[in-house]
Amino acid sequence: MPINNKRIAYFCQGLFWKAAANTDDPALSTFAQLRGVQSIGVTPTQDVTDIRDVGKSQSLGRLYGKPTIEITIERVLPFDGSDPRFYKIGASPAYETHYFPKYFGMDTWSANVLSEYDLRLVYSADDALPIVDEMPSGKTTGSLTQADFDTQGPGIHQGDQRDGNMLAYYDFKHCLLTNISYSINLDGPITESLTFIAKVQKRYTGGDTNIPKPSPRTNLLRRQHYNSEVGGEGQFGELPKELEEIVEDYNDKLLQSIDINVGVNYEQLTDMGYWRGSPDAKFNELNKFTHVTLPVDITTSFTIVARREMQRHILMRDTNFMGAPGGTYTSGQHIPDRNICIPLIVRGMQNSAGPMAGGPIPGRGTVPKEYIFWDLGAKNYLTDISITGGDTGGGNVEMTFEYKNDYNDYFPYGPTTSRTTLTPPKRY
Repeated sequence: MPINNKRIAYFCQGLFWKAAANTDDPALSTFAQLRGVQSIGVTPTQDVTDIRDVGKSQSLGRLYGKPTIEITIERVLPFDGSDPRFYKIGASPAYETHYFPKYFGMDTWSANVLSEYDLRLVYSADDALPIVDEMPSGKTTGSLTQADFDTQGPGIHQGDQRDGNMLAYYDFKHCLLTNISYSINLDGPITESLTFIAKVQKRYTGGDTNIPKPSPRTNLLRRQHYNSEVGGEGQFGELPKELEEIVEDYNDKLLQSIDINVGVNYEQLTDMGYWRGSPDAKFNELNKFTHVTLPVDITTSFTIVARREMQRHILMRDTNFMGAPGGTYTSGQHIPDRNICIPLIVRGMQNSAGPMAGGPIPGRGTVPKEYIFWDLGAKNYLTDISITGGDTGGGNVEMTFEYKNDYNDYFPYGPTTSRTTLTPPKRY
């Protein structure tokens, strides 16, 4: 496509992030690129108050409140032996150290501060010359021509602007992460969705003239990398008992989808007549006196193909609405707590090609199987059951079970060769 075409613009060149800083930093090298991004949405919302006089039909003026900018990101996760998730706690978790409200920097009873991020969207204009990863021999930024673009020489990709301000940056300062969700489905790769909120968006030009080279090509994490019973039942993954009873010995084969959602809500104590962080030099005060409202909203849902009917009673009891399979209600039982742990193989996958394959590798020995986990603790309780399908057209009966966790248990850890038992030392 000719580069002087004004009708179509390929704007966004990449998304970058780092821990929040109280400075304007034009250097792209201080940011890390978020890989696998498929879509980005930015939604600014402005609170406007109309000021009117009694007896007048036209307004006197208006006042603007604090802006809210929501940034939504959807990405796929690479299958390269690492833990590709945005929020993760490492390979050796401990309950007390990595308890979600504490490790995430949201501990409301200590001096820990909120986890804040600077996000950077990199743009180029529609009247652009190529973005240059490596400048061709004998060329400078100002000497790039249409011919360089047409021939697609080494290191040249569409994007650089002609005026010397090759890239434009939009920085979102001191963002708060409000939602993390994952979708593991039969069709397509595993996706991660992130939502941030910010109050300040700044634009820069005239910084770097190129973006980092694209990441090496890799496979993607998919449903096939999930296996709840690798190494024996309970050793790695763990499904709620209601699911296991219905699918019997086919839980991995009949499992259609898993959806994990973590929602975080915030409240800020405000000063009368003063907006924290409004001067440019005080970005670090944008979220001052902001705290998280607990509990964190953690839900997990499973959709399965049912091999038989529901195996449990549903009873009208204030302490336990679900009895044991085929049994009767036992007085004094508590709400049934369920263990949920979801593993994915990220290294040593059987029957795969290249350095990720299991078994001996020339010059490297044997690659051990390694996993990443979503451990949601042992206090998940059932909140909803829905049944679909089974119609005259011959469709399968599918059942969806949704579980909620009010204990703030969310431990995304790995890569590691085995599951870690996470037991709370006390009731927080």
